[in-house]
Amino acid sequence: MAIGAGGIRPCSLAFGADQLSDPTNPRNERTLQTFFSWYYASIGISVIVSALAIVAIQDQFGWVIGFGVPVALMVLSAVLFLIGSPAYVRVPGDSTLLTSFGRVVVGAWRNRGLTVPPRDSDRWVCGQESKLVRPTDKWRYIYI
Repeated sequence: MAIGAGGIRPCSLAFGADQLSDPTNPRNERTLQTFFSWYYASIGISVIVSALAIVAIQDQFGWVIGFGVPVALMVLSAVLFLIGSPAYVRVPGDSTLLTSFGRVVVGAWRNRGLTVPPRDSDRWVCGQESKLVRPTDKWRYIYI
């Protein structure tokens, strides 16, 4: 369940933002802020309602109905998503996930012999008085 929720929430958020994003609209930033606010509010409200309502349904009508209601709602949401899909804005990706991952692996392999600047170097983003921890030699090949 955690993997499913962790995979769908970021995707649905980006998908929804793609539907509303219009660079020609002078109020585009405000529109997206409103969308994000309502998105997170609806997630919070739905968690509370589902926790209360599903438990009440399971207590009143049993586990079969208690699990059947979320299944029916998921089927309904999938059907509505598919019905509306011709109207969705589709933003093409820059590259595939495997291509991006491959670039990271190749870049890390090529950088494996690089040396990390000394800890007191000014090449690090954090200043001397910063509480941020400076990188170590352990993962040096992914810094650059």
